[in-house]
Amino acid sequence: MELTLVIGAYLVYVFTRGLIFSDASGTGVENAGRIISLEKSLGFFWEPGWQFWVLANIKGFAALLNWTYIFTYWPIIVIAGTALYVVNRPKYYYYRSVVVINLVFALLIFMLFPVTSPFNITEYFVNTIQELGPTFYGSPEMASFYNAQAAMPSLHFSWTVILGVLFVRTFKGWFRIIGLIYPVITFLAITITGNHFILDAIAGGILAVASFALMELGFRGGFSRVWHKLNSLRDSVRIKGPQYRLQGQRLGVKLLTESRSRCTRFMEAQPRIRIRTRQVISSQGTLYRDIWLRFRAKLAVRLGRHTAAR
Repeated sequence: MELTLVIGAYLVYVFTRGLIFSDASGTGVENAGRIISLEKSLGFFWEPGWQFWVLANIKGFAALLNWTYIFTYWPIIVIAGTALYVVNRPKYYYYRSVVVINLVFALLIFMLFPVTSPFNITEYFVNTIQELGPTFYGSPEMASFYNAQAAMPSLHFSWTVILGVLFVRTFKGWFRIIGLIYPVITFLAITITGNHFILDAIAGGILAVASFALMELGFRGGFSRVWHKLNSLRDSVRIKGPQYRLQGQRLGVKLLTESRSRCTRFMEAQPRIRIRTRQVISSQGTLYRDIWLRFRAKLAVRLGRHTAAR
């Protein structure tokens, strides 16, 4: 069931690419230019400076961020989701529902406001993943498997925030610290590698908060009720199942016994039915024979009178 949901969500994600705009890539570049203008007007178009400084001074850190961008996202999501599914099913369904709400709103924004990744704006940015590796990620061969115009909001950052909240709420000690540091590291990775603008991350953070709010205010009660009913049904089947099975067996035996009894009575009644049938036929035959004899006698008398009259 969960695997079906994941596959369905991915297919919807791929299907919505360019669903509204015929030239989604051109529109994505235009909208990226609007974000750059907005960040400049707000005074925090810092991403090109960060990227230039890292590439000029600690290029190895840029390569590390490339790998961080790739391998601290889906692998951690899959591992954390699987572990939570096994250990605490209700909590898993809660955070899965938060992610689904998050994805629905993100897909709407991707369709209505496609934004290309900053590294496609070569005037300001460099694609550090293609420059320093691993070059397989984001290569032309992978283009059909992802939406290149889905930078705003950053699901990379938004889902990292959700996972960070999960770590802080669920675990203690170092895991809580990891839950706090994880979104910060992701923020540096997505901006310095040129995959997202700062505004993309801000929008992703706001979307994560909104998803939690919707879950808490509007949807949690419904999901809790459904989960409670499913648990009650499961417990009822588990507890009363043997009882219902025994009742069904008894009813089946009763119906079978009654059917056998009726068949036996019917078969026993067959000789009586045949005798009665012969009696009815015999009596009816005697009656018809008497009628026929009386008719012949009357006919003979009339014919005799008629002959005498002549």
